[in-house]
Amino acid sequence: MKIYFGASDAITDKEANLITYFKTFLYWQPEGYYFSEAYKKGHWDGKYYLFKVTKDGVRFPTGLLSFVAGKLRAKGYDLEIIDVRKKEFETKDLVWVGKELRDYQLDALNKAVESSRGIWANATGSGKMLLAASLVQSIGVKTIVTVLTKE
Repeated sequence: MKIYFGASDAITDKEANLITYFKTFLYWQPEGYYFSEAYKKGHWDGKYYLFKVTKDGVRFPTGLLSFVAGKLRAKGYDLEIIDVRKKEFETKDLVWVGKELRDYQLDALNKAVESSRGIWANATGSGKMLLAASLVQSIGVKTIVTVLTKE
């Protein structure tokens, strides 16, 4: 089975048994769902499914790709995962004029550029803004940054 993934979602074949299998694990239930009138009347099963069946196949968020792939492999599916993301930028070798980045900041910057997505979870005072500025400079994309403090 082939799974194509882009920047925001992944897509698989549209097999009936695959859809049934996805319903067993690709959902979440809100707290107190059983108090809902729709649930009590049998109009809703209390689950929000994290996939959508479209004319192209079954779509789910790219962030769940490794989880879904693991489940499908455990079920015996032979997978071919195909990256169809478009690289929207090329990194530029620029001279950084600001503070010199620390080793951990350089590692985080390189990982962000390599993977083209991600979340930084750095401690307070670790230089996240400096890291973000160096990322913006290295990819050369116009960017707006909003912050919650004056510093």
